[in-house]
Order: sequence, then structure tokens, then C-alpha cells
Amino acid sequence: MIPKNKIFSITVTLSIFLLFFITSSILVYAQNISNTSLTPEQKKKIELLIDMGIRYEHEDKLDKAAETFKQALEIDPNNILIKVRLAKILSWQGKYDEALKYLNEVLEKVPNHPEALFRKAQILSWQGKYNEAIATYQIYLLEEKNDADALMGIARVCFWSGKYEKAIEYFNRAIKAGGDKIDAYLNLGKIYLAMDNKEKAKETFKKVLEIDPTNEDAKKFLAGIRTMKTFEIEPLTLNWYYYTDGNIGIITNTSLLYHYKQKIDFLFKFDDSAINSQHDQKFTVGITYMGIENLYLGTEYRITYDPDFSEYYSGELSLHYNFKKVITPGIMIDYYRFSDDTMLAVKPELQKDFSDVSYARVRFNQYLFSDNYKASTIELYVQFEYYNKNTIYLNATYGGDSEIKDPGRRIFDFGLGISYDITDNLGIKFGYGWLETQYGKTHELTWQNTVKW
Repeated sequence: MIPKNKIFSITVTLSIFLLFFITSSILVYAQNISNTSLTPEQKKKIELLIDMGIRYEHEDKLDKAAETFKQALEIDPNNILIKVRLAKILSWQGKYDEALKYLNEVLEKVPNHPEALFRKAQILSWQGKYNEAIATYQIYLLEEKNDADALMGIARVCFWSGKYEKAIEYFNRAIKAGGDKIDAYLNLGKIYLAMDNKEKAKETFKKVLEIDPTNEDAKKFLAGIRTMKTFEIEPLTLNWYYYTDGNIGIITNTSLLYHYKQKIDFLFKFDDSAINSQHDQKFTVGITYMGIENLYLGTEYRITYDPDFSEYYSGELSLHYNFKKVITPGIMIDYYRFSDDTMLAVKPELQKDFSDVSYARVRFNQYLFSDNYKASTIELYVQFEYYNKNTIYLNATYGGDSEIKDPGRRIFDFGLGISYDITDNLGIKFGYGWLETQYGKTHELTWQNTVKW
């Protein structure tokens, strides 16, 4: 005979289970088929439309899928299942506001509807409403603590909004929950790079290669880390000019480039120029902002102390945008103030990238002087890799004269050079140029060394 206390325990357990089952069934029914006054024919029609919409969805016929689900909603305007399905399709079409309208209608009736919360969080993140997206994901995760997709989603939003520590936490939770490890580790590596923790980033990208040894993204990031330095110093760059009349000119410069978290570059440069019996010293300060993906905003300011032949001061603004790591259009605008004149230079350009170090660039230079003199040149620069990130470059410029303001004069400049990295931290460059300057035809020899760490 079964003891009474045992019978009581079994009875309570069965009662709780039955109550849970009935409640869940009622809730699901209420969520999905909310209009109980539908006729059997209408219910059958809705089922057919839902099946048809799902089929269109799987066939990637999103317009037809959305139209079909809307037809079903005309029959049953309060059907939550159809609204969530329709919102998903609309979000894939980029119709975010319309999708959110349906999801908010669902959440008004069922505040913790899992899929509605998940879809809403996704859409908010795609709209750039990061704080709202994070809050919505957090509500979803209260009930679905180990949903790997939601953990990956909130981790990405935290990353995009600069909440790096929280992003790391959520990506690690996603990995433990069975999420896509490669995707998670790639994103973690990017976060560590954004935090300027190159060692941790390297370690994380290596984990990707342990899972997938052929992963090209991880390989590229690891290769890039080797060239990512915090400081770059060019202790001495020497340009030696030999003119046809026997005179010699020398320009030396020293520069420091500081990379702040791979988002902002600070440039400090000093030039010392001696041409014939004249002598100038120029100071340059520049900033390049790279905090927006693929966008580069730059500015420079230069001043010459007691100039003999250089400008008193000059400045530059630049804007470049990289499309899919292949094409980079850009423009630079320079202003020069001389002792008795000013000049504005407008320089639109287009660059085609072939690899991390190989590219070709075409630039048009338009020079506008305050005395209404104008001149323009076209410039071509090509750089290509010959061995292990070492490069050879060629450049040529042709057009009008912007030095002695002779409208009938045409100039042609040509140069070539080669670079070689002795180590990851030390490189040298040699170059030769044939130029037409205000002093006549000129040979230019260049020697440059670079120290990085």
C-alpha cells in the first residue's frame, strides 16, 4: 500500500503540472488565435495564408510574404503570431518603423512575448538606438538567460555603443551558451583592439584559428596587429636636391606619429630646409580621426619661423571614405599664406586598394591664387608589394606651373623608390626624383628611416 504522504505529494505534483499545462495552453492560444469568433472557413483560410507566407519567406520572396501575412491580418487583426511573423519580414526589408508598430501592438497585450522582444531589440540595434536595444535585450534575457542568439545580439550592441567591458561579458556568456565561437572570438578580438590591448587581441584571434585554421579574417587581423604600432618615429628624412646650375638644396625632417587606440593619429613634425643661401624651419601639427568605420577626417597646421622662401603658415582639411576596403575617394583643401600672396589648393583624389600595402591613386590638384592666377596638375602614384610587405613606388605629375606663375610653362615630375623593413620595428626607404622647380630641372635623392613600437 502507498503511504498517504506519498499519495499527497504525487497529487500535488500532478495538480501543479496540470495547472501549468492548462495555463500555458490558454496563453499560447490567446497569443496566436485571439479572435474566437472566427468561422471555421476563416480559420482554415488563415492557416493557408500563414503556410503560404512561410513558404514565400523560405523562398526569399519577402514582398509576397509580407503581402500574404497582411491578408491574414485583415481576417484576424489581433492575431499575435501573424504580427510577429510580419514584423520579422518587414525588418528584413528595412521597414523598421512599420515592423516596430506591429511588435509594440503585440507587447501591449503580452509584455514579455519572447520573439516580439527579441525582434524589437534587433530592429532597435539596426536603427542605432543602442540604449533602447540593450534595455529590450535585457528584458528578454530575464526569461531566456542562456539564449545564445540574444547574448550575441546584446554583445554586438554593447560593442557598437562603446560599452566594451559589457560586450566582453556577453560574448563570453554567448560562447558558454553554445553560440557561434568563431563570430564571438572575432568580435572579442576587435574589442580588444579598440581597447588598445593588442596582446589580448592576438590571443583571441589565435583561438579562431584553433577552431578554423583557414579563417581569413583572423589571419588578416593577426597580420595587421604585427604592423599596428603605438608610436612611429622618423628620426631623420633627408632630401638632397641637385640643380642643373650646380646649386644644392637639402631638406631634413623629423616626425613623430602617435596612434591613440587606432582611432586618432597625432602628427608632430619639424622640417629644416636649406636651398641655395636661403634657410627655413617649419613646424607641423596634425590630427586624423578614424573613430567612424571607413571614414578618415584629417587636419594639419603648419607654421614657418621667419621664412625665406616658404609660406608663413598653411593648413589642410581632408576627408576620405573607404568603400568595402577597395575604393577610397577623398578630397583635401589646403590654404597657404605667403608674404605677398595667398593660395588655395583643392585636391580631389581616388585610390584603388589591391592589398594592405599595394594601391594606385589618381589626384587632381587645382591651385587658386589671390591675384587670380590659376594652375592645375594631374598626379599618379602607384605602390606595390615586392616581398613581405616591402614596397616599390612610382609617381608622376604633369600640368601647369604653381611656383613662378608662368601660364605657358608645363611641368613634369617623376619619382621612384623602394622601402625595406629590416625588422617589424625598423624600416628604411630610398627614392629618386626628377623634378621641375622654380630653380630649374632638379634631381632629388631621398633617404628615410622609420622606427616603430
